[in-house]
Amino acid sequence: MKWRKWLVVILAAAIWMMPMSAQAITMSELKSGIVLGKADKSVTKFFVNDVQVPTMTFNGRLIVFTKDLKSFGFATSWNQKQRDIVVRRDLARNEFAKVKDTTSAKPVNVLHTDIRVYLDNRLVPVFYVDNATAIYAEDLFRYGSISYDTKAKEQRLTLSKYPSKDLPLGMRISEADNSIHISNYSDIRYYYIDYDLFYYNRVTQKIEVLSDRNYGLDARKKDSGGYWGPGSSLGYSNAWKYIFLGFVIKSTTDDNWNVVKNPIYKDEANYVKTKYLDYALMIEKVRKTELTNELKVNNNVPLKVTGTTIGYNLIGIPEPEITFKNLSDKTIDALEIEIRCYDTFGRAVTFPGYSNLFRGIAQEVMIPSGTEDTFVWTLNLFDNTTKVNVTVTNVHYTDGTTWKKKK
Repeated sequence: MKWRKWLVVILAAAIWMMPMSAQAITMSELKSGIVLGKADKSVTKFFVNDVQVPTMTFNGRLIVFTKDLKSFGFATSWNQKQRDIVVRRDLARNEFAKVKDTTSAKPVNVLHTDIRVYLDNRLVPVFYVDNATAIYAEDLFRYGSISYDTKAKEQRLTLSKYPSKDLPLGMRISEADNSIHISNYSDIRYYYIDYDLFYYNRVTQKIEVLSDRNYGLDARKKDSGGYWGPGSSLGYSNAWKYIFLGFVIKSTTDDNWNVVKNPIYKDEANYVKTKYLDYALMIEKVRKTELTNELKVNNNVPLKVTGTTIGYNLIGIPEPEITFKNLSDKTIDALEIEIRCYDTFGRAVTFPGYSNLFRGIAQEVMIPSGTEDTFVWTLNLFDNTTKVNVTVTNVHYTDGTTWKKKK
């Protein structure tokens, strides 16, 4: 009978559905605690104003611990919410006593951390070593003059007695609230403050600079606001491409239209585009290595299910929201999955004459390597579903190649 044929067609369509995209693509960045390498007891000695500072060696460079800096002419402050440490020169202190060296005599892991460290307004590479935050010793060179004695294997930093040439502002980037925080340390009200944000484009492998402006900052006041992520300026679908490198304040303009340019802009911008870029690319290399390891753990299935939640549409039909992570080194543009449907008791949810199997397909999508994307399917005919089991069966790449689940 014709109505039976049409029923078969309807049922087939109901269990092989296209999804809705639930959110923008996001890059799965390197997580805190991932091992970057090993730090060793340093052979080269590091001195600040002729007093030895505890150090270790990582990547052939000396690292110092931020917890020790307050004993060597610096003031440090920790912001728990923003998870950053700000280091500033304490000009009132120029004479120091040697501190006890508690660094490990054995090699220790150097870990990636989400903590950020600023030397004044300069974002610098940071590591977590032996339960403490560490930075490269050479980044302190901006606060004075440096001398080397290769024969004695010594580096000596003589701190300047004068304040830095930075503009009287403090600037921070916070991922906790996606805001830019600016402090005005002067007695002048600024009509606006111009600054540049630097990003590395993973696709073009070039640095891109976004110029922005903060309006109306009173003397001795702080301001927080403005979404700083690349998505706000470059499109949220493109945000995954970018690695944040840092910022540099360009100038200030007061209410009388007096403009003061940052005298160290060129030096700061060069640091971002060289020293900090090297650090960012090192982290990126480790991220890709971790992705390869994750692929092996996932039995070489290139698309990993990282999360599932069940929602409901307006008429109460279950809609699983499924998040996938691309573990391959290529871009995925289509996928097929099998969804097994169950109720709260773990019983299979079936339609008369059919199993609890729902097949989903997504085409004309884009999931670049290392990124995550979320899709929603409507489970027509499986109304009692509260739990699902998802299996990736087919993957299609933009280069025309495919992966298929072995039977």
